[in-house]
Amino acid sequence: EHPNVIIAFDPILRAERFVSVANPEVIVHVGEAPASKVLSQWTRKSHAPVLHLGESETVVDPLHRVAISFVGNLGEFCALAAAGAHSCDAEWLTRWKKADVVASNVIETWVAQHWSEISVSHTVSRALLAGSQCVVSSSMPIRDLEWFGGAMTDVVVHSNRGANGIDGVVSTAVGVALGSGATTFLLIGDIACIHDSNGMWDMKRRDVDVRIVVTNNDGGAIFSFLPQAREVDAEVFEKIYGTPHGVSFASLAHAHGIKYCAVTSVQELDAACQELGPILIEARFERSADVAQHEDLNAAVVRALEEATA
Repeated sequence: EHPNVIIAFDPILRAERFVSVANPEVIVHVGEAPASKVLSQWTRKSHAPVLHLGESETVVDPLHRVAISFVGNLGEFCALAAAGAHSCDAEWLTRWKKADVVASNVIETWVAQHWSEISVSHTVSRALLAGSQCVVSSSMPIRDLEWFGGAMTDVVVHSNRGANGIDGVVSTAVGVALGSGATTFLLIGDIACIHDSNGMWDMKRRDVDVRIVVTNNDGGAIFSFLPQAREVDAEVFEKIYGTPHGVSFASLAHAHGIKYCAVTSVQELDAACQELGPILIEARFERSADVAQHEDLNAAVVRALEEATA
């Protein structure tokens, strides 16, 4: 909601020409380590000192860049910072804000023209009305929502990690809905949903407005972004990392007595997101296309930024 928040930071940081004229003097890192590899790489290359603010004395600093660490209540710190006087390099800030507008426009256009897992996260973010809750699962859903979801106003976003990173996510969404009494969206991948499918049990009787949006690519797509996808034999990779399951989500929804809807476009997903829960909305994709689609969108953002800073 703050006017200085840069929404599309991950694709922006891939534009080398822009980054070369937008380096920071100091980086203030709040909370845990970021999920974005590109952000971590930018932090390392910037050579700017890092000030870490956290509520735990344990500082996760894999880059060994934290110069000073402060431990305290983050809410109180943010309130004090917001109340204080600020001065900054107006030209530097304007450069970043203009880049965010350029990148966000590219993302909006791309999403409208391509049905993809990215489009699902972006569409769900647009469906989140003020006062609603959103639970987002680990792996690609949380990354796509953070990098390409866009701005969200007066929405509480929840995420947690089980022992394997994807345990108990459906149950978490049910708990959030029951605890808050608000409409709750769950953005989740197929493997994570299967892991905790029994979390859908008794949803109908409890009358919770949980709208589960499953991106089903029949396996674990995130591993296709990692080096082993190029190093491991394709058949072995598919068995160990891809882990195809062939599960019918329509049958899962039917077994638990909740509504089911399959969507094949942004328009269909947007309409399904307006349905009262409990409902399971499935968007099916070919896992092999995910990497290429991310590369295509990131490249489009970089091209636009290169042209804007030429």
